[in-house]
Amino acid sequence: MHSKKWLVLLSLSLILLLTAAVGVVFFTFGQNESRPAPQILHIQPQQVNEQAIDAFKEWKKADAPLMPTGTDDIFYAMTADGDVSFFKKDGQSFSSLRADGQYKMVLSCSREEIPVTITYIEQDGRTEGYGLFVNRDPAAQVHYYEYAFCRLCTPPASLAKDDDLLLMLDYSPARLYAEKEYGDLFYYNPADGQLTPVFSQAQRGLDKGAKLRTDYSVITDYTLEKNQNPFLFFSGRMYTTDSGQYDIYATGTKDAYNTDNNRFVKDVLAPVFYQINGKVTYWQEKTTGNGFVLTDTDGQQFFAFDGSFNDDYLLHEELLLQKSNGQILNVCSGQTSAVPLTVVSNAIALNSSKNGRYFAVLAEDEQKGATIYFYDTQQQTSFMSSDPVWMQTVGIHVTDDGCFVVCVAYDEGAQNVRHYIYSF
Repeated sequence: MHSKKWLVLLSLSLILLLTAAVGVVFFTFGQNESRPAPQILHIQPQQVNEQAIDAFKEWKKADAPLMPTGTDDIFYAMTADGDVSFFKKDGQSFSSLRADGQYKMVLSCSREEIPVTITYIEQDGRTEGYGLFVNRDPAAQVHYYEYAFCRLCTPPASLAKDDDLLLMLDYSPARLYAEKEYGDLFYYNPADGQLTPVFSQAQRGLDKGAKLRTDYSVITDYTLEKNQNPFLFFSGRMYTTDSGQYDIYATGTKDAYNTDNNRFVKDVLAPVFYQINGKVTYWQEKTTGNGFVLTDTDGQQFFAFDGSFNDDYLLHEELLLQKSNGQILNVCSGQTSAVPLTVVSNAIALNSSKNGRYFAVLAEDEQKGATIYFYDTQQQTSFMSSDPVWMQTVGIHVTDDGCFVVCVAYDEGAQNVRHYIYSF
């Protein structure tokens, strides 16, 4: 009996391997998450210390946290059921926007068909759309896949292809309200509904469940925005499944030998890179001793640090927070700032505006529950608030005009939230 079962599994694996080059497959895999989930302490709005929120100019109740889109001042909110709504920021207020339409598509996944509805909006000549697949029906025909978050957008110039849009998928439900790591990229043709992979699939291997690995090509919202020619992306294909290890790959000319997947840099510490002095720079472990460095493709080291990259530091795009002393480094500008918090060693979240002027830090605080800290690096002014309610923070978003939006959850699924807004 067991030998027959293993024979069937082996046969299935061989079939998937042979079809990997031409099939489009989506599946779930584990990745390091951006930050821990909020600790819901069952604090309700009426229980919040007024002194903790009296400096906040406005708050709004919503069914899901606000999340930034790729268009300035446009946000979206998505419930756990996949309902999507859009909002426009105007000063310190958010007004509802009507969606421009929906795309209904079917994703072909290991001979299964996954239906997804993408709700989209068009602003400033750009398309932004979002959808969600969650497999909750035991009688459904989808058996292998539990979750897929979809972002549909206008591709950057380095990935532009005719009038196609770019579809990106994240497979981790823990990142629904966190920074995404998209494990698949596809071109979507709105005219005929066709989906084609952005990168060749010829070298794509299998995971432990005999499904194609989703760390074959990985991109984030930040690196998508900062990309240029050749287009750079991340891949864990040379490492064990779910190892969290990445290489940087560069696109080239796509042909039968799969040269659009060129291994550019080996073993980086995080799925992020920068352009400094015209060179691609990235985080790597020190070749000798304990710690890590920011280095470029010529081997020039810009910064070096001791300790554990994951345990002793917080990284958010261009900002690196050192928990031992509260120092925050902007790796692109070289500017440093200090967070004067006695609880900075317990920092759990870091965020900043796109222009780098403003940043926010969230830290656990045994005495006060949690502390949030906002800072304006240009005016060198700050604001701090402490209250147990901040431990229920789902996310903090910082805009270029110094507006801080703190999304606080009041239930386990973050489907009952309030947005506390502060502005310098």
